Amino acid sequence: MAKTPPKIESFTSYFEAAKETSARLMVILHGLGDSLDGFRWFPGALSLGRQNYLMINAPLPYDEGFAWYEEEPDPVPDILRGRARLGNLLAELTEQGWEGKNIVLLGFSQGCLMATDFALRYEKPLMGVIGISGYIYFPNSLAEEIHPSAKKQAWLITHGKFDTVLPPDRTRKQISRLSHMGIKIEWAEFPKAHAIDAGDELALIRDWIFRHGY
Repeated sequence: MAKTPPKIESFTSYFEAAKETSARLMVILHGLGDSLDGFRWFPGALSLGRQNYLMINAPLPYDEGFAWYEEEPDPVPDILRGRARLGNLLAELTEQGWEGKNIVLLGFSQGCLMATDFALRYEKPLMGVIGISGYIYFPNSLAEEIHPSAKKQAWLITHGKFDTVLPPDRTRKQISRLSHMGIKIEWAEFPKAHAIDAGDELALIRDWIFRHGY
């Protein structure tokens, strides 16, 4: 049996329990215009028996799905509100016995930006952060805003070599900068566009989880 499913008030969410007794939790943040439904395939594809999953909807309606922020006229207020709501989510999980050391925060595209934005500033170390096909929004203020706990957790950031939505050059430079600041990031590029590769990329994510305390 898995732990008791968390009761979440900060977001609309879906919980998929581990097949075995486990305190491990992966929180999944989707990308622009998607929803938690777009990641219901993920647990089965990742195939980790001791992993619980919590998928959440971003707060803003967008087309047929949701968004974490809108680019126009200014994304900053939405990003800051999203950061605060993620703080509320982690507080809810902590109160219900889900410890940060057992939580992996995974995000794709906008969800990647939000996952990294939050985890770089969160006052408690997580098990790790997985960011897929995203970028950093506030790179110039990171030196002052990075919390020491961010240097104690594992990071995996992946990107597509053929991503035309978010070309990899900017993200690659930002990740290099974070590495020089002491963030222990594993960076990987795949021959893909703006998507998740269910082959080699998913295999790397699975291997990374095994290497960091699964």
